[in-house]
Amino acid sequence: MNESEFNKLKETSWRRKLTPREEAALADFLAGHLEERSGWESDLRLNQMLNGLPDAPVSSNFTSQVVHAVERDVLESSPHSTRKSFAHWLRSNWLPRVALAALLLGGGVFSVQQYKRVQVAHDIAAVSSVASIPPQWLQDFDAINRLSQPPIDDELLAALQ
Repeated sequence: MNESEFNKLKETSWRRKLTPREEAALADFLAGHLEERSGWESDLRLNQMLNGLPDAPVSSNFTSQVVHAVERDVLESSPHSTRKSFAHWLRSNWLPRVALAALLLGGGVFSVQQYKRVQVAHDIAAVSSVASIPPQWLQDFDAINRLSQPPIDDELLAALQ
């Protein structure tokens, strides 16, 4: 008997009592592998203690919960599931993610360019409204502009220097 057969016998002992033939093969293996004997004995004691425990009470709606879980698993595993939506498709493949990122980036660049075009159009409209002013109005612009500035106080300027 090798290690894998020993592990299979160990797992079998968790589920049911070993047959006399299996017990004999196990005893032969443990006689040759003393390091496995302590692990086997602790597993045997643990199984005996677990078998001595009373069964756990089952909730009143246990059957409906199991049926619901099975139906949910069947729906999720079916190829035409409605739950496998755009989000699942997007998570499962890298190409759609890259395409979506490029689309968002392109939309952002387009929006910024459109905003700049609108600003330029507003500026052109403001300049064109100034250009429609008759030239006679602008003849005295410099003199009128100087009137809006306060006069220079020479005495104050000399005192500050």
